[in-house]
Amino acid sequence: MNLLQVITASRCLVLCAETRGEMESWAGAVRGALHRGADVADLVASFSSGDHHWYTATHARPTFCNVCREPLGALGTAHALACELCKYKAHKRCAARAPPSCKWSTLASLGPHVVEDPDG
Repeated sequence: MNLLQVITASRCLVLCAETRGEMESWAGAVRGALHRGADVADLVASFSSGDHHWYTATHARPTFCNVCREPLGALGTAHALACELCKYKAHKRCAARAPPSCKWSTLASLGPHVVEDPDG
């Protein structure tokens, strides 16, 4: 099990992944957001909001939309959006029809055995 711990004044968020690649993906998303000027506390709150964190994506190999299942356009062109956290991919026109909650960012989706408050 690979762990990444993000600590703020009000919350400690521990991100777990089964593989090193998944953990590096999480760490890259956190570093990328911080590089763009995000505040750590805001970043932790944002990750637990339940929303997808979309960015314009290009793909080096054939990739398909998770909404309509159609190809995401020509290789190397930015016709798609991808979630920084769960890697959900969609055409720009399909993103509004994507499931509203990101599977990796909703605290409720983690279950009570994973989420702890300061009192335990």
